[in-house]
Amino acid sequence: MGRADPLFTRRRRTRNHPKGFNEPSFTFLDDVAGIFWQRQRDVLARWYAAYGADPGADLRKRFQSEREDQHLAAFWELYLHEVLRRSGHRVKKHPDLPNSNRHPDFQATCDERSCYVECAAVLRGTDLSRKAERLVDQLNDELQSLPSSDFFVHCEVVTEGDRAPSAKAVRRHVEAWMTAHDPDAVELGLRGHNRFLDGPSTIWKANGWTLELRLDPRRAASRGATPLRRPFGGLFRHRMLGPSARKPIRVALDEKATRYPRLDHPLVVAVSTEMAFGSQEVFELVLFGEHGTNLSPRQRREAGVDGFFFSKAGAKVGAVVAAFDIATWAIARSRPTIYLNPLNPIDNRLIRGLPFGVVSWDVAANARKVSATGSDMAKFFELGGNWPGINRLHD
Repeated sequence: MGRADPLFTRRRRTRNHPKGFNEPSFTFLDDVAGIFWQRQRDVLARWYAAYGADPGADLRKRFQSEREDQHLAAFWELYLHEVLRRSGHRVKKHPDLPNSNRHPDFQATCDERSCYVECAAVLRGTDLSRKAERLVDQLNDELQSLPSSDFFVHCEVVTEGDRAPSAKAVRRHVEAWMTAHDPDAVELGLRGHNRFLDGPSTIWKANGWTLELRLDPRRAASRGATPLRRPFGGLFRHRMLGPSARKPIRVALDEKATRYPRLDHPLVVAVSTEMAFGSQEVFELVLFGEHGTNLSPRQRREAGVDGFFFSKAGAKVGAVVAAFDIATWAIARSRPTIYLNPLNPIDNRLIRGLPFGVVSWDVAANARKVSATGSDMAKFFELGGNWPGINRLHD
């Protein structure tokens, strides 16, 4: 990395307020002061230096993009390059392919075995979910002006309408509802319960939209002093259920698998996704299909419950790497998982040394099979204990 083109700007930072909900992630990370954030910038700068040649500054420009999909995809690519490098793989960026003018993100070689790696970041991708996310961002920003900061507000978008409702109308509803509750009484009532699910709730409806809101008392020492923000995210969450949670992941996998019809080495697709699309269980449904069936792979396909690995496109993919809500501040504790193709798994020598958990599927028993639980990511990245520290913006 040359002095003229760092990953982050070199300047004295004084900003001490949290990220705006409509603010690009890179803009915030490049601007915010504090050792918690500087440690992240330092690590990413070292990773970018180890990344080496970046023709046309392609990775850097995408990482610095105001488009969230571009920024997060570039971060995920940088993360995987560092993991492969530290695991002892020889990594070639954007290798040439026989009989193709396309270039996978990486070719990784270990013990004279090679695979190609394609990276994908799956964000909220449908028109409806983008519309809901815009509403959520507007509501988050609108609620920062509420006079009370005794509560966090959790909200799920249950149904989406055709016309966006007024954020100010929602704010008025929330303000009247919130002021009717005493935080100490709510805190007492939540003892022994799930504070994210069991707090006082209200329903707001308009223009086909349905919002379900719940109160979560702040710590007594933090009440009334700072904005209504939750650490590392917004107050609101958009509900993603059932097949709608699986579709964007499956579409990304199919697109990557069909992009390279003929390869001389196995393909690994690495997917970073948001928890809004579900948990590990949802991802495994995408890959392995419905767990409750005892049908054969052929019967699974005919019944429409086969997973990606049992599809024609998935047959050529030796493994899928999955990460959920991975972020710059969470690299010391977020551990992705490698899912092996149960019918055509990648050579074990190619995943040896990787710090991720390893999961496959026992076709005969129709059951999940865990081969490895993974390593301590802080030790793997040599980050030290409690990295990156405490985020003082949210005290």
